[in-house]
Amino acid sequence: MTPKQTGVIMRKAREAKGWSENRAAIESGMKGHQVKGIENGAKAYTHRSLVRLARVYGIEFVPIKARVAADNSALHTTPK
Repeated sequence: MTPKQTGVIMRKAREAKGWSENRAAIESGMKGHQVKGIENGAKAYTHRSLVRLARVYGIEFVPIKARVAADNSALHTTPK
């Protein structure tokens, strides 16, 4: 997923809550320009700041390694 795609998801989640960028910043403990940068896909954000923002929106990120492991184990199971 690209930063722009991630930003779109984050913006839609914020809008679904009816929050402004400023409210999202306050709730997440971030600065308004950080929220705006993430949503625009223009800010080089850290994993920590992205997870922090996602949490206040109620979004849970599944680490790629965990997802790949789950997908691989599903491929290697035998149906009963």
